[in-house]
Amino acid sequence: MDLLKKEEELQKGARKVLEKLDLIELLSKHGKPKIVGSVAFRLMTWKDIDIVVIVDKLNKQNIAEISAILIKKSSRRIDFTVTDNRKEDGLGKIPRGIYLGLKYFGDDIKDVSRYEAVKDIVWKIDIHFVLKDSSRSIATIEKIKSQLTEEKRLIILQIKEALIKNKKYKIEIFSIDVYKAVLEKGVKNLEEFKEYLKSVGKNL
Repeated sequence: MDLLKKEEELQKGARKVLEKLDLIELLSKHGKPKIVGSVAFRLMTWKDIDIVVIVDKLNKQNIAEISAILIKKSSRRIDFTVTDNRKEDGLGKIPRGIYLGLKYFGDDIKDVSRYEAVKDIVWKIDIHFVLKDSSRSIATIEKIKSQLTEEKRLIILQIKEALIKNKKYKIEIFSIDVYKAVLEKGVKNLEEFKEYLKSVGKNL
């Protein structure tokens, strides 16, 4: 499938998931949610939604209430991960706060019992609850948007598509590395991206 067409279809899918779970409305009861990452930038290559929720106070009870409501809204399967990152140092790309991770099994998945068999088509939703001063994503999102052109969007999509199956992607190498390489250093393809990574001490 054409990458731009694939991105458009993923955007539609993301909107449907958000609507089905009433996720933005639900999160709005506890803070100020902001969709960030590939959905916000129109750079989706897989089923991944990133949301930052700015809160006045980090409260696990609120996250427990959100999870309970989501369980009722999901008629088939939804997996939860909660991680308290408030006291961690050296988190790298992870915002300091409380993380709520969802793996949402859509209606297109017939067998919900075997995650490994269907993990490539399960929706992954990353929700970071952060205090205002800890929100790095909000501070950079408009800058990245302002630098994007249709040509650069396509280059980023091509590189991200090539990275999907790489074991280092999302562990050592992140989408933000691709954005910086293309938008700030003028990288135009995967080979140039590999050279860029070497220049910053990483290897693909």
